[in-house]
Amino acid sequence: MPESRKNLRYYFEDQPLHGTFFIYRMDNTIVNSAAGEMIIHDLSGGGMRFFSRLNLPVTERVLLTFSFRLLHKNFILHGYIKRKEKQSGGSIYGVFFPDEVNDQKNDLVRTVHQLNIERKERQS
Repeated sequence: MPESRKNLRYYFEDQPLHGTFFIYRMDNTIVNSAAGEMIIHDLSGGGMRFFSRLNLPVTERVLLTFSFRLLHKNFILHGYIKRKEKQSGGSIYGVFFPDEVNDQKNDLVRTVHQLNIERKERQS
């Protein structure tokens, strides 16, 4: 993977990041589902990969809301499931964060960049 591409994404190799999600909208209907737990494996301004025990659909008809805390900041982002890979006890999901429904994307990009800088400094 090219170094420039790798720096855009942060991989939680040492300690996965925990968060929650819920179904926000199905088609054009607002839904407030119960929260599900997730373990985030990697994260970028464009999306993330996470593990969940719940069986979620791969579709743009279902908009999810994701909530997590990173570098003392609370993030709430909306996204669609784009990929699903079955694992023992659940699935790994790939999520896309569309620009038009996420006002925290710029802050997330800065935070991911800061995490990568800190990791690089620790490794030096």
